[in-house]
Amino acid sequence: MPYFRCLALSLLLFLVYPTAVRATVLSPRQTQWLEKHNSTFVVRPEKNYPPFSFVSSSPSIKPKGLAVDYLELVARKVGAQPTYLEAKSRANILGEVKAGKEGIILSLTESDEREDYLYFSEPYLTLPAVIVIRKDLERIIIYFPFQTI
Repeated sequence: MPYFRCLALSLLLFLVYPTAVRATVLSPRQTQWLEKHNSTFVVRPEKNYPPFSFVSSSPSIKPKGLAVDYLELVARKVGAQPTYLEAKSRANILGEVKAGKEGIILSLTESDEREDYLYFSEPYLTLPAVIVIRKDLERIIIYFPFQTI
C-alpha cells in the first residue's frame, strides 16, 4: 500500500508540477499564448554560430549548442516543446523574422535597429572579452596604454 501511495503522489506531482512551475515563471499573458499554441514554439536556429547554435553534418538532426541547451531547459521548465526549423544564416533568419515570420532567435545581440521589430530577453550569458599576451612580453604594455582607451 505505501508503494501505491508513493507512486500516486509521484504521478500527481509529475502532472501538476509543470503547471505550477509555468504559473510561477510565466506571466498570465505568456501562459495564455503558450496554451493557445499547444505548448509549442518555433525556433529559428543559426546554422554556424558555435558554441551557441550550430548543426552537425546531418541537417536532419536537431541543432546543438549552448543556446539550444538553454532553450531546452527553459522549455522543460515551462512545460513546452520547441519546434526547430531548418538552421540558416543569421542574415536569412533576421530577414524572415523582419518580414513577419514567427520564431525565437537564439543568441542575438540587442541593437537599436533590431529593437524596432524584436523583443529581447534579459541576457542569459555574459562573456567578458579580454586581450591576452604572454607574460614575457609585458614590456609591450608600456607602449600600448590599455587603460586610457
